[in-house]
Amino acid sequence: MHLVWTKSNSDEGKGVQNHLIDCYKGLFFDAPDHLSPSDSATYIARNLISLTYGSTLAELTSLEQLLCNMMRQGVVTSTVVSKLWQVYGFQKREISKTQRRGAIIILGMLALADSDIVARELDTLLNIGLGPLGTSDLELARHSCIALQRLNMKPKKGISIAFLVLIQRNFRSETRSKTPS
Repeated sequence: MHLVWTKSNSDEGKGVQNHLIDCYKGLFFDAPDHLSPSDSATYIARNLISLTYGSTLAELTSLEQLLCNMMRQGVVTSTVVSKLWQVYGFQKREISKTQRRGAIIILGMLALADSDIVARELDTLLNIGLGPLGTSDLELARHSCIALQRLNMKPKKGISIAFLVLIQRNFRSETRSKTPS
């Protein structure tokens, strides 16, 4: 995966990155033929989430670069992004913390290539990551805040910096009040 950092100044560098993307497409994006489009997107989302399990910071950084490149090339579809948001925002029954965390980690990575991924689901991000689930799982809250940072901080779509600062202060005060002294 670390080959994603190969300089693309030369034909050889571009070839290495393209080959790496092709390998990841084959391993993680090619769903079995018998699956419906929706099930294929679920399959791909699960594969992407599984890439975050037990990964080091270096591996996550390389994965982020790879997924940004794949997002820019159109490999990651909007249906897959929707499935990732469904995993992150699912509340009807318990899902594992690692699945929810993995979903927001991947969404945050993809948002580097397209910040609208976060902007379109801002309510979900705030309700889950900075709501009760986030206050009980600080790792989830941390990765949710990282995803929030991916927003273009231009005052578009009614999102202002002051609003995000207010949310951050409120979250900090709630977290401090729940931390044993």
